[in-house]
Amino acid sequence: QDVVGNAFNTSRGALYNGFGAGAVGAGSPTYPGLVANFHLADALTEPQAARWTASSRSRATTAAMNDALLEAGLAYVELLAAAQEAAVAADILDYARRLSDLTGEFAKNGAGTLADADRARAEANLRTLEVARAQEGFDVARARLGQLLRTIRSLSLIHI
Repeated sequence: QDVVGNAFNTSRGALYNGFGAGAVGAGSPTYPGLVANFHLADALTEPQAARWTASSRSRATTAAMNDALLEAGLAYVELLAAAQEAAVAADILDYARRLSDLTGEFAKNGAGTLADADRARAEANLRTLEVARAQEGFDVARARLGQLLRTIRSLSLIHI
């Protein structure tokens, strides 16, 4: 019986030879059993494509590690600059305090003016703020370097 409903005679003893009813695109396989369908080009190129993908991922990990190492190196240089700035600010504060003490003594003894002593004390107070700012910059640079080193550590764990 066909799709419309018409009945027709058929023979179960037919023999197909060549590309008859089993031609590609003619429908389901007409022969029972195992059917294998693969493309030779895929069998040859898929393993190479997989190797290229793995290689590119490995190189991407290496590039990320190199970028992180560069950033860490630059952050270390920034940390050194911040440490130097903090040390210089501390030295300047020490000199400003000494100057404030000296001008205060001069003003007390009458050898200097009270205005000079006040200016020196104000300078020492400003330098105290500068030391705090420099220490804050050092702490920020140290935290940034620590963060980058943790990133490098995690990348090295992934890379292994």
